[in-house]
Amino acid sequence: LSSRYSPSFIFQSFVPQKMMITKGGSVIIYHGSKYFWKTRNTIEVALVVHQNKHVIEVIAYEPSLAVEAPRFYLDLEILIVKLDLDEVIASKMCLSGNITPQCDLFGEGVVSGAISEFVLNRLFIKHMIKEDRTFEVQLQLSFSDRDDESGEETIDKLICDMPASLDPHFIRHHLLPPVNETDGSNVKNGVPPKVDAKILTAVPQNILIQEDALSANLRANTATNAKRSPKTLPNTP
Repeated sequence: LSSRYSPSFIFQSFVPQKMMITKGGSVIIYHGSKYFWKTRNTIEVALVVHQNKHVIEVIAYEPSLAVEAPRFYLDLEILIVKLDLDEVIASKMCLSGNITPQCDLFGEGVVSGAISEFVLNRLFIKHMIKEDRTFEVQLQLSFSDRDDESGEETIDKLICDMPASLDPHFIRHHLLPPVNETDGSNVKNGVPPKVDAKILTAVPQNILIQEDALSANLRANTATNAKRSPKTLPNTP
């Protein structure tokens, strides 16, 4: 099985104009959270497309443990064929083959949205042990994901090894773990592991700025009210 359009063509033609592009040329198609109702926890998830390597890097972070799960990779072309993205995009492209701005917006939403939905709906926590601070996620593929009509089980090859010479995407995890669930032995100067210290120092500074602004507003309102005559003040004895 092969896609009508190469993964490079699809992402170079549709995605980069509006999506987040890293210095290495990879595209961040999703960066958000996923809630698991069985375990009642929320993890941070990022999906990064490495165009030159034709893979998607799946990054998951558990904020209560301040631990990132081992990353895994998906074959981009297999996923494009599985989701019929080339057929959908072709049906919306101009007959001449030219890509209009309207097609750009459509393709951008279709590619990133379809891939993100597929991965997030199948992502599950394989194991999580708070005492050992270990955390791992994986894809749970269903029987309907298999290629019954073609007879080829290409979906089994969806999860692939990290390509040689690929530079893993660098990411700062901004979701801070609760203090009571942080392993004190791994905390240095009050900063949990893998957490940017600048974030922690910015929080109290922002609070001070907000308090100063509030105090200034109160002082200004008090001074204004003091200048008013008793007749203009409501409920004045």
